[in-house]
Amino acid sequence: DRDKAVDGAEVRFVVRMLHMSMTTRSYSATRPTSLTGSYAATATLPMFGRYLIAVLIDIPGKPPVTHAFKVNLNL
Repeated sequence: DRDKAVDGAEVRFVVRMLHMSMTTRSYSATRPTSLTGSYAATATLPMFGRYLIAVLIDIPGKPPVTHAFKVNLNL
């Protein structure tokens, strides 16, 4: 929220492998108790390749935010 820590948000990650017909996987992030406004998630990606990861953030009382980026997993 404009460089401010935000608690109470729902943060999800949607992971899709590019260039293959694999199922889309969704992961929820949790807020670590020691870091205010930080969220963490762990995902197991099934193989090497290119992935599109979309981060979906819902903050109560604010419009939802989505940001997508590509990740290349190489050997």
